[in-house]
Amino acid sequence: KRADDVTIHVPGPGPWKKGSVQNVSWWCNECKSSDKVIVEIIEIYDEFELGDTVFSEVRDNPVVGSLFFKIDNNWNTTRYKAFVFLYSDQLQYGVSKEFSIY
Repeated sequence: KRADDVTIHVPGPGPWKKGSVQNVSWWCNECKSSDKVIVEIIEIYDEFELGDTVFSEVRDNPVVGSLFFKIDNNWNTTRYKAFVFLYSDQLQYGVSKEFSIY
């Protein structure tokens, strides 16, 4: 596992309102500009267990990137983290700090 190869500096801890638009921003020193990344928002059940992936999108800008996502009204009012995985090597990834919604 090579976590933290990708650095995620946004979103912040919130809490963020359902229906609002938020941002995931990242950079990756080890990525090539020809690579792609997968951006996912995943619900956190507890310290050791991930829940459902509520958002997923493939992007072309792995070295420095930003992606807006909408917090849908059907998301649970719980905790989430953003993940950015290198498309070609999903062991190379970054994880945001936890954020909550209301």
